[in-house]
Amino acid sequence: MLKKNLVFIIPVAIILGAGAYYAYNNLSKVDDSKNQVSALDTSAVNNVEPLVTNAVNEIAPPPLELTTSDAFKMAFGLNTPSQNTMLNDMKYSVGKLVDVGDEKVLVSIGSGDLPHANGGIVRMDYFKPNNDVFEYQPKLNKTVESGSFGQIGDWGVNYKLGTNPVVFIEGGGTWQGTTCSFTTLVELTPNGANEVFNALTSFSNDGAVESGGDNLEGKITNIQKGKSFDVVYTGTKNITVHYEKHGGKYETATDVDSVIGGC
Repeated sequence: MLKKNLVFIIPVAIILGAGAYYAYNNLSKVDDSKNQVSALDTSAVNNVEPLVTNAVNEIAPPPLELTTSDAFKMAFGLNTPSQNTMLNDMKYSVGKLVDVGDEKVLVSIGSGDLPHANGGIVRMDYFKPNNDVFEYQPKLNKTVESGSFGQIGDWGVNYKLGTNPVVFIEGGGTWQGTTCSFTTLVELTPNGANEVFNALTSFSNDGAVESGGDNLEGKITNIQKGKSFDVVYTGTKNITVHYEKHGGKYETATDVDSVIGGC
């Protein structure tokens, strides 16, 4: 009887052992398959990343640079970069490098020991990007004379008057006891510099009359960007002159000389 049982048990053990070996072998294959897929995914990611990095570097090159000294050199035809030079009895010095879209405009100030009738100079020189350099564009240059004795009064760059930067220039003097100051606005556009406004903004005739003179100081205010503004005069009179932009210039219907005074 025992012998018969042994005969039966041995085949079952062999079958069970074979089944366990087959199951273990298949599980090992599944794990290996997973490991292979995981390793392949990692390799793929590692291979893509440097390609993306290189593409970004190629698409976004470093921005072009232009220093004020190099711009001044090109504008005035000098041999080396500089911040100032002499030209026609006037000393020109770097003022500011202004961004106008992709272009740059160098504002330079000229002054000298000149007669009363001669003002100082504000000069604007354009530079356009071409490939990896900025090129000088002399045809777009603009110069404005203002003031007296070879000097301007004040200047600066305003970003509130319109979509483009605006250079404001103030200059004045005294003539036969009357002191006047004028303000000029020059809009820097991508196609060149345009003078858009020039008007009397301060007035005093104390030196021309014995008594009862007028003293007025005007300020640009109530700005509607690119459309209009007011010049508000305060002092011995309170006057507001409204300007609107037509045909690229700010104009008024008011006869300024008749209400403010003239020089």
